[in-house]
Amino acid sequence: MKLSDELQTNIRKKNTDEIESEWNSHVESNPTDLAWFRAVLTDMRAAKLQSKLSDLVLAAADMHAAADRWEPAFDVVREGLVLIPRLREFRMKGLELVETRYASRPDLEDILARFELSEAEEPLKTFDQLRDWLRYEPGATFWLFGRGLGKVAEANLGLSKIQVRFEKAAPLVMRTDEASKLLTWLPAEHFMVRRLEDPAGVKKEAKEDPGAFMRELLECFGRPLTSAEIKECMTGVIEGAAWTAWWNRAKAHPQVLPSPEKRNAFTWSHSAETVERSLLDEFEKANTAQKLDLARKHAKRGGSLMEGIVEGLVSELNRVAPEQSSTAVDLACLLEELGGLPDPSPLALDEILTGPDAAEVVGAVSDRRHRERLWRRVREVHETDWPDVYRDAFFAESDLRIMTSLYEALAAEGPERASEKLVAEAVSNHRRNPRAFVWVVKNSVTRPELSDRANLSLLQKVVDALDSPEFKDLKAPLREQFEDGGLAFVVFDGADRDAADRLLNVVDSANSLEEHRKTAIRRAIFRKYPKIRKRADDDVIYVTAESSERKRKEFEVLVKTEIPQNAEAIRVAREYGDLRENFEYHAARQKHEVLNARAARLSEELNKARLIDAGTVDGSKVTIGAQLTLEPTVGGGDRTVTILGPWDSDPDQGVYSYQSEFAKELLDHVPGDIVELDGGSYRIREIRPWQTPVANRADG
Repeated sequence: MKLSDELQTNIRKKNTDEIESEWNSHVESNPTDLAWFRAVLTDMRAAKLQSKLSDLVLAAADMHAAADRWEPAFDVVREGLVLIPRLREFRMKGLELVETRYASRPDLEDILARFELSEAEEPLKTFDQLRDWLRYEPGATFWLFGRGLGKVAEANLGLSKIQVRFEKAAPLVMRTDEASKLLTWLPAEHFMVRRLEDPAGVKKEAKEDPGAFMRELLECFGRPLTSAEIKECMTGVIEGAAWTAWWNRAKAHPQVLPSPEKRNAFTWSHSAETVERSLLDEFEKANTAQKLDLARKHAKRGGSLMEGIVEGLVSELNRVAPEQSSTAVDLACLLEELGGLPDPSPLALDEILTGPDAAEVVGAVSDRRHRERLWRRVREVHETDWPDVYRDAFFAESDLRIMTSLYEALAAEGPERASEKLVAEAVSNHRRNPRAFVWVVKNSVTRPELSDRANLSLLQKVVDALDSPEFKDLKAPLREQFEDGGLAFVVFDGADRDAADRLLNVVDSANSLEEHRKTAIRRAIFRKYPKIRKRADDDVIYVTAESSERKRKEFEVLVKTEIPQNAEAIRVAREYGDLRENFEYHAARQKHEVLNARAARLSEELNKARLIDAGTVDGSKVTIGAQLTLEPTVGGGDRTVTILGPWDSDPDQGVYSYQSEFAKELLDHVPGDIVELDGGSYRIREIRPWQTPVANRADG
């Protein structure tokens, strides 16, 4: 919080009458502007005006109390305790306020005895604890992010615990030290509390005055709130389709200030002038890229803020215009949008757009809206060779929507087969043109003219791209191609048995693809071509997630710990001299061969491993992942048998590998079948998954 120059001068010169006059005026006009009071008191302490500081704190507390502004009264006393914790007058004023404000509380005497503020070793901490407990009276309303609005149902002073019942969540019992960190107290007049009794009235107020609601929220929480937190607080007031328009109005309020400490968070300033000064200070200290970002966010607030930002952008444009860079183009476009571009402009834009580097320069402009406009202008100034520029632009562009516009222009009005050549180049040189390749992949399943591209060869390139560093920021849209409606399923829809077999090989080879995505396409293949599954079963090892993790950890210990330690042992042993009679060396070498063979075997097994999917066990027949209840045909108790993989086998616990002879006697049988096992006869009474499928567990 930055104080006015005049007030700072008065504090520095110890003009106490002027300080007191402005202080008292602020107490009346902005009683909740705690940041301003804190800044004044802090500067006064630095100027060694402790005596006057004390007088102002006590006077403000009395003024607030006289007007029934109890929270500001407590706040200003707390600020005094922060700065001069040992000053007894502050403690006694705090006690006086408590006894007056809570005179009707039957448990006040017990609370004051528990928190002995007058004799406390840590008065600030004790004052906070006392204030918190006084708020934890039954019926008091609090907010907890993630749970919403709640009311205190019970408070136990002896145990220092409270119970809170929430509007739409399960109740919580909390220690008071936890509650003070997690809960935010809401006064009875707060709109979130009033919403319970008058939802229609509160909704109407919020629509009419977003700024007032932002002030109420940001002041109440006493810290910057993110847009997501604000949206959660507005539950039941502004929701659904109405949110975006309301939020745009709310954050544009001249006293809503972006937090310098937290990304996408906001604070409330009690002065619009303070907001403008703060934003301009931030703008002046920023580099060019940051200035552009701040201008886009705040210039449209208008007034002196917009004037200052435009002036700063013009200065930046004059400085960088000779470079004819994308930054200079960005500045010129933004100034034109704000109505502040000088005439004549210091940047010869058409000269850049007609130059040999037009595609590269425009492609690097940071604002997508400006790039769209610039590409249209490029076509106007390149009457004959615009297709060549658009081709270069397609590969320079980062926005998939703009790439679509460029492609469609070439397809509709460019030279014959220009768009086809564009696509062919994007696919053949996919690592050189990663974003263009992603565009082709996504559009191959939606554009009729590109449907021939939606084939196994393209999918193989997608798998390759997932392992390529050039695509590290583009993996999400590539992984989507293995979801329903994606490229993998389009290829499957047109595949015969042989093509489906090749598709399975491609999917199995995708090391960077999550197992659940592989499972989805495998299910489709096995459902349509069951014989492929029998072939696949011979090539893979079916395992549970737990046993797979154990094997992976075993492999990691081998390659990261045991093998390096063995290599070091070989190096040390080699230094002992004559290798022909060096027992340590030969022992280490022998261990080296054993460890490497073990690592190779584990690596091969891990590559073959496929997670057992409980969702494929439907109870109609015995499959891998099934748990069976076997009923003896002649006396005896039921027997439970589970069929998993070799890594999970534990016959003593009734868990058998599907590769075992025991399991093979059961596979493919259906409920009611009689099977001969271990010399006994059993009827299969029930078949179920060995664990609850993930989807069902999530629903539950």
